[in-house]
Amino acid sequence: MTGEQDPVDITEAFEAAVDFAHGEAGWCWFQAGQAPDFVMVPIGEALPPQPTKNHKQGVRLRLLLSSKAAGGKERLRELATTARSALAGLSALHDSWEAGHEANPGKVVVVRLASVKPVASSGGGQKSTNYEPAFALVKWAKAPPEFEEAPTRPAAPNGAAAAADSYKAAKGGGKPPPAPVAKPEPVAAEDDWG
Repeated sequence: MTGEQDPVDITEAFEAAVDFAHGEAGWCWFQAGQAPDFVMVPIGEALPPQPTKNHKQGVRLRLLLSSKAAGGKERLRELATTARSALAGLSALHDSWEAGHEANPGKVVVVRLASVKPVASSGGGQKSTNYEPAFALVKWAKAPPEFEEAPTRPAAPNGAAAAADSYKAAKGGGKPPPAPVAKPEPVAAEDDWG
């Protein structure tokens, strides 16, 4: 990852498979001009102690965008957030996944963005509006190869490396398959989820 940004609005086209099986919860610190710092554990485990007052509670998930949403670019993405409005929408989606994952072994949820709800907040003498996503479960689909194993994470400050080791141990270890050398051609949208 080069850290380059090319903002593209995919709100209307957003559809993705979500890797809750390897999802992480914990503490995130997004610092301007620096790589984020994560101290994470598998979703559902007790959170580690907050490393610093700058770390906020958050989640980190892998997504595989539909070909349409990816727009010819890399489909595998990572979502990491501490935004309360985003966490509320993701929590509701996780509840749906929890309710159905045992009945759908080897499958992941494919979701689309159904709507967003404005959420007003205030603090420190300022008012702002954030948007809580509402996801619609499109279907359960066979887990893509990209989701077969937990992601390997680089070492980071503030104990994130130790948390990553704990995560891998909790999920049975294993390394993800090597990244492909050539960029794959986009798949037709009807073939995205098998």
